[in-house]
Amino acid sequence: MALHHSLRMPPLAAALLTLSLAACGNAAAPKEEAAKAIYTGSADCAEGGKLSYEQCAEAMSAAVSEHEKSAPHYPSLKRCEEKEGSGKCENTETGQYRPKLLAFFVVASQPPVATPLYPASKGEPGFRGADNRLYLEKDHTITFSEHAQTLFEVHLDKRFKKKL
Repeated sequence: MALHHSLRMPPLAAALLTLSLAACGNAAAPKEEAAKAIYTGSADCAEGGKLSYEQCAEAMSAAVSEHEKSAPHYPSLKRCEEKEGSGKCENTETGQYRPKLLAFFVVASQPPVATPLYPASKGEPGFRGADNRLYLEKDHTITFSEHAQTLFEVHLDKRFKKKL
């Protein structure tokens, strides 16, 4: 009988032991990183399977607004193409020119976030953001949709086309 009594644990100690073991299990679980991909539109994004069409449309709508506010503007097509490259500019409602909005870098976070993307200025295999950050095909942390890949290939410099 005395042996049985010595194995008993006070209720408070048992509760603390249970909580500390449970906390250890939660701390060891790695946090999953949100998927990152490049899409050309809401339907393309939804086909990626990480977000709904509505989530994609909402994130991309915010990115279009950002594009309209933040994209560099040029007074003429000639000036735009000197800076952005031939065939990489679009006309705005105000008669100015800016780089063509081609795709979106989408992070499938909660809420999802989309960034407007433009042709890579030096014709690299990928896109660039308004901050000149490059989103290149060789970056294996980013998924390129088939549509996005086709689109950047259209804007590739000849020296990169030979490598594909």
